[in-house]
Amino acid sequence: MRALNKISYYFARACFFVACLALVVMALHMFLDVVLRRLGIYFAGTLEYTSFYYMVFAVFLGLSYTQYKDKHISTDILVNLLPKAVVAVLLRINLLIQLCLYSLLTYQTFVDALKSAAIYEQGMANFTFYVWPAKFSLPIGFLSLCFVVLTQLFASQSARD
Repeated sequence: MRALNKISYYFARACFFVACLALVVMALHMFLDVVLRRLGIYFAGTLEYTSFYYMVFAVFLGLSYTQYKDKHISTDILVNLLPKAVVAVLLRINLLIQLCLYSLLTYQTFVDALKSAAIYEQGMANFTFYVWPAKFSLPIGFLSLCFVVLTQLFASQSARD
């Protein structure tokens, strides 16, 4: 249990670090693009890298850390009115459903990423722009989510015992 907790924590932190790095690099890339355009220097790829790499990394790699910190948007109006025993059961059911969905998403996005890598998938641009490397961020993010949810599920089980 302790090993799984450490793995999920460090995996979620690493994903979060890459997501934050993607946001910083995206901001610098856009800043550089604007400044250079004002100087009459144009370079291609800002839109492509922003949409296919930076945004994908920022969104999917940051999810597991948000789950680990329990900061996802929740609606607790009805749940707060229920007895604690019922809330505990609902929490475990919720975590089981999440684990099933994230596992399926991990598998399918990994299969899709492998197919994309096999054909060296490219995006539409006026230069050679490969999109297949970014597709591996989805299964990595969902796998990290699986570890975090599994840790939370075991923690809720051991808290009950």
